Amino acid sequence: MRILTAFVFLSFHLSAASGNPDLMRQEIKHIVVVMLENRSFDNLLGWLYSEDPPLQFIPSENPLPFQGLSDSLAKAFANPLQNSMGNFVYSCLPVKGVPSSGVSEWLNSPPYDPNEPFSNVSKQIFGMGGMTVPTMLGFVQDYASLWAENEWERDRLNICSVMESYTDKQLPVFTSLARHYAVSDFWFSSVPTQTNPNRAFSVCGTSEGQIVNGFLGKSVFNADTIWNRWEEIGSSWTIFWQSDMLPVIFPGPFHTSRMFPSMGAIPNLESHYQKIDAFHELARNGGLPEFSFIEPQWTFCEGVELEELKKICPDTDYLAGLQGNDFHPPGDVRTAENFLANIYTSLIANQEAWEKTLLVVLFDEHGGIFDHIPPPSAVAPDTHFENGFMFDRYGVRTPALFISPRIKKGTVLRPDSSATPFDHTSLIATLLKWKQMDPSQWNMGKRTAIAPTFEAVVTENIARNDAAIGDLEEDPEVLRDCPRTISGSDSAGLFDELSMDGELAYAESAIADERSSERSQKGPEDDPLRVCGQSLNMGETVLLKDPNGSYLSVYLGEFSCIDECEKAIPIQFSPSGGAITHGSFVTIQWQNDPANRILDSSSLIGDCCFAENSHSPNQWWTVKSVDHPFLGSGIKLGDRIYLESHVYTDPLTFVPARLAVDSCSIWEGSVITKSIADADADSCYWTVERLP
Repeated sequence: MRILTAFVFLSFHLSAASGNPDLMRQEIKHIVVVMLENRSFDNLLGWLYSEDPPLQFIPSENPLPFQGLSDSLAKAFANPLQNSMGNFVYSCLPVKGVPSSGVSEWLNSPPYDPNEPFSNVSKQIFGMGGMTVPTMLGFVQDYASLWAENEWERDRLNICSVMESYTDKQLPVFTSLARHYAVSDFWFSSVPTQTNPNRAFSVCGTSEGQIVNGFLGKSVFNADTIWNRWEEIGSSWTIFWQSDMLPVIFPGPFHTSRMFPSMGAIPNLESHYQKIDAFHELARNGGLPEFSFIEPQWTFCEGVELEELKKICPDTDYLAGLQGNDFHPPGDVRTAENFLANIYTSLIANQEAWEKTLLVVLFDEHGGIFDHIPPPSAVAPDTHFENGFMFDRYGVRTPALFISPRIKKGTVLRPDSSATPFDHTSLIATLLKWKQMDPSQWNMGKRTAIAPTFEAVVTENIARNDAAIGDLEEDPEVLRDCPRTISGSDSAGLFDELSMDGELAYAESAIADERSSERSQKGPEDDPLRVCGQSLNMGETVLLKDPNGSYLSVYLGEFSCIDECEKAIPIQFSPSGGAITHGSFVTIQWQNDPANRILDSSSLIGDCCFAENSHSPNQWWTVKSVDHPFLGSGIKLGDRIYLESHVYTDPLTFVPARLAVDSCSIWEGSVITKSIADADADSCYWTVERLP
């Protein structure tokens, strides 16, 4: 049953695709590509349509059902574990949800980084049956090798975590984008191994025979890249990056001439690299190049057992390393959720440019995490077989999202009229086809030459106008804009009788003006602008008020603190252009500062401070609505917001951290960042007020 299902899926013949294949060329002027790290399709999207079917399949005739997981299918793919004597120990089923994170402050299943090299991936795919039939039954056995056999029973929950899958409530950004736009359930990594060879396939169409990462993560691929072709076409492009690939050892972005020497032939190469804050500025002002490639903030962390801490908290695991926003396990996935929300909200901020944009979200490889569809056979890109692998099969299936107002909601995309799946070379082929480059001039390998392309996903002649994602019945604008009752003074609540998911009570501070005795005598109902709320745009001058009625201020000329209203500092959110929405990327500028300094989440004494713009993650923030947390939902004056940092500096905490008042500081009222795992994290919000 299991093998038959996979065989039917991999060998079906599809009918003609829906829509006009030239529509992408006509309507799309900007393609933005984000390649994330180390997640299988089932791990992030396995249960996406387990309760209701997609609204559209492309191609549209006689489609197979969505190739995710179900309760009955999960039983067929229980992965067994045997000890060194060949005795059965236990088996692990595919699981909906991440129970291994149930008692953790982190949302980071699996909690230890699974094996990714070629030899391990082969074991995961073929299980214990040799290298003949891809059963997809070897994931648990390979993951368990990270533990000693005498620990297998004790650590069963952690070992079985390699079979877990996130739900829509655990990944609200990722799954809502998948449902609101399009996903492919037939996209495979290009080679059954780890990061570098797969990223090489995505930009070169080959890994030149390499099947593992180089020493300390460094590799060299001499083949031409997509950017070499882009220069020949004469089209615009930029690589946007955030953090060093590997600090000190591998500084700067990943995709450079250091790893891809052919890029050295590109004139003025350095002009094609910008930090991610420049992406947000360009996106909001409609100035993105034709092809934008975004690198994540890289994760380098491992699950560890610290003996002294284990004595105190025996049931607690710890992380050590650097947390990024790339989805790489065992990092916390909520940082990656913020990253995707940042990209999306900046793109939708400029409606005219958004109508001409396609965002593609890919993953380089599966990262050793379970998927149930066997990789099909593949065409070798060239004759680099020196490591013994013939490149005759793909790697494990990975998620692929396609996001644009030109895409119908609820779409599932498959290749057109071919049993050849999408893989990373499909990105190259689609880009070159989009720019109408003669295929005889591609010279990107045999795999790219036959790769199916994804232009059929663009089907809408008229762009959609529903970029804000959420249930309006749960977030009625009439409730937001015109509160029914306001009572009391600064501590009075709005909607204090309501709750969201049983977790978050709607309690809004009434917005009273404290700057003059005249205005302080007025009730909030006398100031409909500040009570009912106007949409908040980038560049507007506002004040930030904490839950106790104090305002963001500054001491010693640079360190942030809270103080009375008369000492509040006016701030502006940047970059310029468009509305601020739930999920927006911002920097926080002190509006009256002659040096134009911005809020920095790190300083020598631990407090947040105002510093020169260094274009670094410690100065980047994500705005999140407390009461209306729907992706793309507008922030309004009077709303309560969280401001979450992009730096995860606590050596034992790898989650986003919120701008908050430090109740333990020697400087009363100093402002720091607090982990969202802290007990009082829900109260670390700020109310946005108009400067009088």
